[in-house]
Amino acid sequence: MSFRHRLFFALSVSLVQACAPAPTVPLAPTVPLAPPAAAKLADPRAGLLTLAHGAFARRSEPAQVRRAVEAWEQALDAREDRELRLRLARASHFLGLVSEGAQRRVHFERGSEHALRAWRPAGRTGGDECAAARECAEAAPLFWRAENLEALAREQGIVAGAAPRALAECLAQRAVALRPDLFHGGPLRLLGRLLASLPALGGGDLAHSRELLEAAIARSPDFLQNRVDFAAFWAVKAQDREVFGSALRAVLDAPDGDAAIAPENRLARERARALLERADVLF
Repeated sequence: MSFRHRLFFALSVSLVQACAPAPTVPLAPTVPLAPPAAAKLADPRAGLLTLAHGAFARRSEPAQVRRAVEAWEQALDAREDRELRLRLARASHFLGLVSEGAQRRVHFERGSEHALRAWRPAGRTGGDECAAARECAEAAPLFWRAENLEALAREQGIVAGAAPRALAECLAQRAVALRPDLFHGGPLRLLGRLLASLPALGGGDLAHSRELLEAAIARSPDFLQNRVDFAAFWAVKAQDREVFGSALRAVLDAPDGDAAIAPENRLARERARALLERADVLF
């Protein structure tokens, strides 16, 4: 073979090799994507929580409040939850208000315990609770603990209720200092009730009680319990029938208000009617 023929043959072979397809490289196996974080962290209590929130929104019916409390307590059995403790403290207090007889006391006791556990979890309770409250930086558990204790004290009477009433006053004072506008002026309203209920020698202060209750009304004029408590506690203690009647008639004339407070306002209106019916006994 001549040199020219050998050169032609070599160039042909090189061209064929250059145009040949590259060998196939096997692909790495596909790694399945991890499930979204939301799917991993889906709360197994979601159904119970949805049921409870919906039932509590219809709390004008006592059966719905009980349903909400039962569902929240079941959710709490699955996992400790500070927020649920506070919801249960509020719901138990409301359920106590709409219950009768010994059941009122049971609900206030449960509400008080839930609030305590929201503030001082199991294993951290004990000691001087009033002193510990002065170091607490959160108003909500203090307020709901005191709100339930004060209601429980009224159920127990003057003697048996003295200790829970004194503790409620201490907790309420701290809640006022931290967040007076909580729950529509709740700490102001609560401390105002307490100071009107106690005798002067026992720490009562009628002048300061009026200041607190009027401050609660000024902050949340549409929350009718502020006016009811002003009449039921301050006006009765001061024996001011004119203020008593004026405050309660304003409650009867007021609308239910926003859906978030309408159940509480309807309950306040019922109490206002009952107080007006007893006016001749109270004055």
